[in-house]
Amino acid sequence: MAWSNGPQGSRLAPLPANWPQLRTACFERDGYRCTWYEEGRGRCTTRADECDHWRGRGDHRLVSLRSICHFHHARQTAQQAAAGRTSMKRPDERHPSGPSGAIEVAPYKVMGLPPHMQ
Repeated sequence: MAWSNGPQGSRLAPLPANWPQLRTACFERDGYRCTWYEEGRGRCTTRADECDHWRGRGDHRLVSLRSICHFHHARQTAQQAAAGRTSMKRPDERHPSGPSGAIEVAPYKVMGLPPHMQ
């Protein structure tokens, strides 16, 4: 599990007191099924066992949560970690005799969300 350093792991934003109720409501809303979506494959058919804050770790509103299986939650977390590492890299310096070397970065997308939720 991604957050395994104690009861709430290494979370940057603590979970609210009503987290068990929010988590249950999220699972019930989504039919206890993973909501991961891939173009051409559709929605994952695996039973959801985790709850993802797809709009941000500090946003605990039910509309910002989705039911997700462990496999897809780990995939999402890895993508977020890679994006974080990329954003922390020092920008390339301009070579005195060459072009600016500027790299255009595409906007961040949350993996596994249907297009209408992006």
